[in-house]
Amino acid sequence: MTLAELPTPAVLIERPRLDTNIRRMQAAAAAAGIALRPHAKTHNSLLVARRQIEAGAIGICCAKLGEAEVFAAAGIADIRLPYPLQPANAARVLALQRTTRVSFIVDDLAVARGWSDAMTAAGSRPEVLVKVDVGFHRCGIAPDPVTAVPLLSEVAALPGLHLVGILSHAGHAYHAHSDDELRTVAGAELAAMALLAREARHAGLAIDEVSAGATPPARHSLALGGGTITEFRPGNYVYFDRTMVGLGAATLD
Repeated sequence: MTLAELPTPAVLIERPRLDTNIRRMQAAAAAAGIALRPHAKTHNSLLVARRQIEAGAIGICCAKLGEAEVFAAAGIADIRLPYPLQPANAARVLALQRTTRVSFIVDDLAVARGWSDAMTAAGSRPEVLVKVDVGFHRCGIAPDPVTAVPLLSEVAALPGLHLVGILSHAGHAYHAHSDDELRTVAGAELAAMALLAREARHAGLAIDEVSAGATPPARHSLALGGGTITEFRPGNYVYFDRTMVGLGAATLD
């Protein structure tokens, strides 16, 4: 089949460019000693997710349970949902746990207690991370250790949940106007997460994972984040777009 023979509209992926983008991000993460967990919401494609994992990604992120269920059914073995989930979804999370390693975030103590009750009743103990608001103001707790560490301690003490770390998303990087601004966003996110992780560990908490992620500041986050973050979660990098070009995160090529 030639391009002229394709019915339109049609979505086409130029695989060499896709593979190059996947390899470059994976190489940057590996060079920094940071695990890569791409966000699948950009592509929602099993083909692309498999190529990311084959290149070295430890798993994927999904934007909602429905996406996670599709990827888990197709054999993706490690899925993280970096968004708040209501405990009313406990049955779906338990079903996912039967086929894949699944983790999710909490950012509210009352909701965390609801998950604790549901998972304790089911005899399960899923991995959770506490979401930290580093400037996007969509969800997450304030990064101030004075208020954040006590909340982390309470979540860690809840039965039925295994607190493994903290997680952030510098989504406000999409509103940057220059590469210097992106570097500033990345540096501020890393500083906030490093401080909170350090203070939480001083309080006796096992913060094994410090997860960050957004495509616009990725090159700065990975260059600066070695020793601070353990995991990075970009999504848009598989294709990039004109926004990324405008931000200096990609070229038209």
